[in-house]
Amino acid sequence: MSDGVTLKEMNHVAIMVSDLERAYRFYHDLLGMEKQEYYEEKYIEGVSAVMGLSDVRMKIYIMSSPSTPGVTLHVTALDHPECPTGRPEIHHVPSTHICFTVDDIEASYAALLAGGAECVSKPVHYPPEAGGWGICFVYDPDGNLLELVEVP
Repeated sequence: MSDGVTLKEMNHVAIMVSDLERAYRFYHDLLGMEKQEYYEEKYIEGVSAVMGLSDVRMKIYIMSSPSTPGVTLHVTALDHPECPTGRPEIHHVPSTHICFTVDDIEASYAALLAGGAECVSKPVHYPPEAGGWGICFVYDPDGNLLELVEVP
């Protein structure tokens, strides 16, 4: 047992995007995530304070995968202040990715390509003695990295 923080559960993952509607189409239309909520904060003192910024104005889609509605993805865009952009390489420190399981990695990969997504590579299939997983990485329209995994 830790003498530090005791975590209870995973609540959400938040990502910043430059175009909220484009990101919504990617996560909803292409990946099949469901919209739980949308809200717009023109200015909230608490949001600005917690972000350490001034006069924060943001819009958020709260989304979830159909099978795990309790863990949400907060797709967030700021109208103010302006957000710096740029995609780090996949091996950049710090970096993160969000992992989703899929039923068919090959079909998912084909759908991503058909939808205009940028994939890091074709799916890689591990042999049964190494877990038998199928994995590929894809970037969302803003360069947020996602991992798709087919679990045997």
